[in-house]
Amino acid sequence: MLPEFRGPFPLNVETVDVEITKISPGNYRVGFKNVGGDFIPYYVGRSDENLNQRLKDWVVKYDLFTAASMRHRQKMPTSRSAATTTISTRRITRSIQNVRQRRI
Repeated sequence: MLPEFRGPFPLNVETVDVEITKISPGNYRVGFKNVGGDFIPYYVGRSDENLNQRLKDWVVKYDLFTAASMRHRQKMPTSRSAATTTISTRRITRSIQNVRQRRI
């Protein structure tokens, strides 16, 4: 069973340390809130080793994050699964870009 995404939380060092307390792999989304207050993911990624540190790499670039941390070390997805994740991430990114272009 895959872990559930939690958040969104403010993306700053203090909040990341409170929400991601263990060194573990995990998935994350970084983004912002739209005018209606909904979380809009701009980038979807994963950390194979340290989710806490990877989220801190994004602190100055985005306002919010959601995360799905793996509590127990599990076998990471095979390259086929990783390729599927990459394709899904590209589709999300294209959808966000299309929405932004329509607003302009």
